[in-house]
Amino acid sequence: MSRPDFERAKRYALERLEQELPPGLSYHAITHTRDDVVPAVERLAAAEGVQGEDLLLLRTAAFYHDLGFVEHYVDNEPIGVRIAAEVLPRFGYTPEQIQVISGIIMATRLPQTPSTLLEKIMADADLDVLGRKDFWIKNNALRAELAVVGISTTTEEWCEGQLDLMRSHRYFTVSARAMRDAGKQKNIAAMAQLLAACQASSQRTHLAIKKGEGNMLSTAEKIAILRSVSIFAETPDDILSQVADLLQPLELQAEETVFSKGDCGDSMYIIVEGRVRVHDGEMLLNYLGAADVFGEMAVLDEQPRLASVTATELTHLFRLDQASFYALMDNQPEVARGIIRVLNRHLRGRVRDMAQDFIYIQQMSRLTAAAAALEAGMYDPRSLDEVCRRTDELGQLARVFQRMANEVVAREQRLKQELQQLRIQIDEAKRTREVAEITETEYFQQLQQKVKQIRKEG
Repeated sequence: MSRPDFERAKRYALERLEQELPPGLSYHAITHTRDDVVPAVERLAAAEGVQGEDLLLLRTAAFYHDLGFVEHYVDNEPIGVRIAAEVLPRFGYTPEQIQVISGIIMATRLPQTPSTLLEKIMADADLDVLGRKDFWIKNNALRAELAVVGISTTTEEWCEGQLDLMRSHRYFTVSARAMRDAGKQKNIAAMAQLLAACQASSQRTHLAIKKGEGNMLSTAEKIAILRSVSIFAETPDDILSQVADLLQPLELQAEETVFSKGDCGDSMYIIVEGRVRVHDGEMLLNYLGAADVFGEMAVLDEQPRLASVTATELTHLFRLDQASFYALMDNQPEVARGIIRVLNRHLRGRVRDMAQDFIYIQQMSRLTAAAAALEAGMYDPRSLDEVCRRTDELGQLARVFQRMANEVVAREQRLKQELQQLRIQIDEAKRTREVAEITETEYFQQLQQKVKQIRKEG
């Protein structure tokens, strides 16, 4: 039995994740699979002694475990299983191997109930982040992602839900428990501390901000709010207390504008309660909610705002002005590092989008060139093979065009053959007619009579 082509199967999964994941998935982006789960799977597999075919199937499942997100956000695991069952046979996987892979993928579904060692490794790898130092960064990314898909929560509600998950969760493999249990307990303690601060101050926070008395909030209450913001996720409490002293409360009514496109950037904002829309005139760019931060780009370089921000409902913000922000970064490298992470995320997104756009334009040009070549009679069927491997609308268009072009080329070849055959038939008819014209002449008849006479005399 031949070995499955893992590299092609892996490439297929990564291409679909890169091209088809919905925008706004800040947690379940391709990096979750490629940079978090797959390395965790390989690390745990090595520690648990998994090798050979089992390791191949485990790694394959790791690349396919979130592929269902390309079609639907909720209940994505069964979709991932279906996609794997549809495509893996073309890469040489047997039905028995695909069944194992399907079980491994389903092991990531919450609540996790893995049964085999491979399923336990996959389940532990998928929630490896619960015990890592970057837990808060990833946790805030997940909360932001859920807000994008319409699942918004207050900080208190979020902490309660996360604590329920973390306290009920357990790592299934000995290796994962050894690597992550201690870190998970620290993250549980920090989440519980944040929840306690939120519960103690939520009512007071709401009333104080609503009265325009945000500066009367305690430092602990402000720290609880800051802790839920991505750029401050790893900032120690002693630094956050200094940041808290610089925050200025701001209340906006529905449809009140924070700033307009073209305004000079002189401050950044943190949403405490409410919701805003980011827009360019009538064109909607994004919605932001509690714990989101905006304006951090312009506050660094004093360039005009690139978009407008308007409250969609009663919204409470904290404002951090530029001068205070610069002084804070000069004195506290931790804050600067948080901003660098945000900028890096923006930059990576822009670079990724530009690279994808460049490839898209190149492949669209190939499709246009193929159409011109077809018209000129120089079409090469292989010229669109790469574009046809895309799984988006352009790939679909290329496949349809390729089928039509192949039909056109085949039809032209048939016509040429028929024309050639017709020419042969015409030539034969012409020769027959010419022969008939010759043989029917009086002169030819006389010659035939002389030939017969000669044969008789001979």
